Amino acid sequence: MSTTSRSAFPMRWRPRAGAPRRRRVALRPRAEALEVRDLPAGIVEYPVPTTNANVGHITTGPDGNLWFAEHGPNGFVGSAAGKVGRITPSGTITEYALGTGHSPYGIVAAKGSLWFTDEAAGAIGKITTTGVVTQTLISSSESSTIDPRGIALGPDGNLWFTEYGASKIGVLDPATGKVVAEYQTSAMSHPGEIAAGPDGNLWFTEDASTLNGQVPAIGRVTPSGQFLNALFLPTPAGTMGGGGDTPVGLVTGPDGNVWITSEAGNIDRVSPAGTFTAFAVPFTTSGAGSTLGGIAVGTDKNLYFADIRNNAIGQITTSGAITETALPKSTSIPLGIAGGPDGNIWFTDQDPSQDRVGKLTLAGSSTPPGGTGGGTGGNNGGGTGGGNNGGGTGGGNNGGGTGGNNGGGTGGGNNDGGTGGNNNGGSGNGGNNGGGTTNQTPPPASSPTPPGSPMAPPRVVSVQVAHPRRKPIRVVLRFDQALRARPRVGPSSFVLGAPSAAGTSVRISQASYNARTHAVTVVITPARRTVATGTVTLTALAARLSNARGQALDGNGDGNGGDNFVAVVTLG
Repeated sequence: MSTTSRSAFPMRWRPRAGAPRRRRVALRPRAEALEVRDLPAGIVEYPVPTTNANVGHITTGPDGNLWFAEHGPNGFVGSAAGKVGRITPSGTITEYALGTGHSPYGIVAAKGSLWFTDEAAGAIGKITTTGVVTQTLISSSESSTIDPRGIALGPDGNLWFTEYGASKIGVLDPATGKVVAEYQTSAMSHPGEIAAGPDGNLWFTEDASTLNGQVPAIGRVTPSGQFLNALFLPTPAGTMGGGGDTPVGLVTGPDGNVWITSEAGNIDRVSPAGTFTAFAVPFTTSGAGSTLGGIAVGTDKNLYFADIRNNAIGQITTSGAITETALPKSTSIPLGIAGGPDGNIWFTDQDPSQDRVGKLTLAGSSTPPGGTGGGTGGNNGGGTGGGNNGGGTGGGNNGGGTGGNNGGGTGGGNNDGGTGGNNNGGSGNGGNNGGGTTNQTPPPASSPTPPGSPMAPPRVVSVQVAHPRRKPIRVVLRFDQALRARPRVGPSSFVLGAPSAAGTSVRISQASYNARTHAVTVVITPARRTVATGTVTLTALAARLSNARGQALDGNGDGNGGDNFVAVVTLG
């Protein structure tokens, strides 16, 4: 089986050449979240088996692997044959074919599965961690013109997605798999990436159309479907004749601000109140076209972005200091990006000669010999993310989106309740498969707390596995904060999945918590007189693990407690 997808970034997906090959390396444990200011120690890339895959957004799944979209060789036309890809922490890639007429774009984890937008089919797809795919049409009457792109997990527990072609923001209930609402933005606003913001609203990028008298912007919509005033990026010199810079990816940062990459090569920091600060990325090469791709949050509390023109992965601190690491090949086109639970940064590379998935190792991450990393999304613009990855996709809810609404104004502006603009409380064309119209309001919910915040729920920041010869296997899960003493952390706080077909029967014989290091050591014992082999899933139960404030484990890194954490353990 196999998988891939096209990114939501303003790039043309190029034809590929060259034979695919598969590379396998040893398991790399996850790294502890540290305040690291150094550049990553190095980059490793893994070839995607499919030729002309057009990889894009990437996010971490509930199974502890990274999942990415392959848009396919034919763009978003009806003949596209896209896939969804999975890469294990050890670097093994599996692809799941969606068939002709499908082209996945954005991807995000929610409710134990992966959800993706399908541009060609005009649908939202769901793929389980075992590869079972189901899809929901957004509208049965206009599937070819909807062009869904960004997708993110909202603070209300619903999946929010953009409709680039229809200029709408849609809402899907992951519990039922049905589209429950669509909110109309202004005509030709073209929403792209979308992410959960620090204010409890959804933030999205807007490509807009100068033919309609609009300029690119950042839009915001409340969980009840009300559009807020649009935010316009600072205008770089010579950009679009002064018409405004175009946002590419966006993510909620560890500092409580939203961070945005732009086509002009700026990284913009915007406060919840709408105050912009622009940081220019120095370019080592000249040329037109897109300059930056997705953006994601690292476990070191810095932000990382795909730098297309410089052929690099960049780092920016929350104070605005920028450093970069060059990619190994000069033909690389980095696009999607996500922060991994192994403490490293994962990204997609749409190199015309060979699509690849890459890992950038952060200084301070723990790596056993031969190890390579896994990854996760946060609210990752253009990368998926994830945990409240993206863009992709970050956790990551992956960022992106379109126009907001300015009170007042006429003639192509965004008008509250007016015409020719983004109308606050826009229409709610709702229902699965376009069944009727409604202004159904998603249920209210609290805003997710960014990881690292003093009020954030606990999450796992590293996993280390020791394989002593002919002895029980010890798995050490380190948390980012102290766990609650009661109920006691013990074997009942974890569950072992069935071992792989070639695996040996195993059980959890002991689990002990070290309050000083915030680490739990789980002892896995094989059947008597045997040596454990194969792989097994180790699930940390949110119902049994919480912090001193009573907040349950945040297993998927989306800033909301209550999700189990799943690690894939190689037994021998």
